Amino acid sequence: MTRLTLGKAAKAAGISKPSLSAAIKKGRVSAAKNEKGHYEIDPAELFRVYPPKGKDEQEANGSALPPANPQKSSDSEGLGLLLAEKDKLMDEKDRSIARLEEEKEQIRKDLEAQRDQAKRITLLLEHKTKEPEKSDKWEQTMKALEARIANQEKRVEEERALAQKRLLQAKAFKRELEEERTKGFWKKLFS
Repeated sequence: MTRLTLGKAAKAAGISKPSLSAAIKKGRVSAAKNEKGHYEIDPAELFRVYPPKGKDEQEANGSALPPANPQKSSDSEGLGLLLAEKDKLMDEKDRSIARLEEEKEQIRKDLEAQRDQAKRITLLLEHKTKEPEKSDKWEQTMKALEARIANQEKRVEEERALAQKRLLQAKAFKRELEEERTKGFWKKLFS
């Protein structure tokens, strides 16, 4: 089967040459260089990532590529959807991690402020004479403050564990995607 030049492949896939070149450099599309140093792309490899344009569009653009096998087209569409979903999950994971880091930093600042406040309250209590009514209120306030600090520390740990879990899920998904990418053409076709 003949290989396509970068321009013809981009036209057949309905994308720009720079976009196709970037996909090759990222490893999404496999391509070999000829003796002149120009990319040559196998149509099956191109359509694995970019489903072929409809017949009417191909004729209008003057493309003379053979029609794709419907099974291959659905496989490449499925792989394209998986890649899009992976990218979406990775972006969501990055946003979640950034948000959790911001929240963690804010909680850390709040905890430091509360600890400073607790120190000031302790110092005030040490310098005042104890009155039975006020003493009980101060103790209740201190216990409530300590409980609040403990709850916030627990929340930070839970959010950190959740972020770690999401990161592990994203890594597992990426590993599965890489395994899918490294499968040979025939293995993908028949598995």
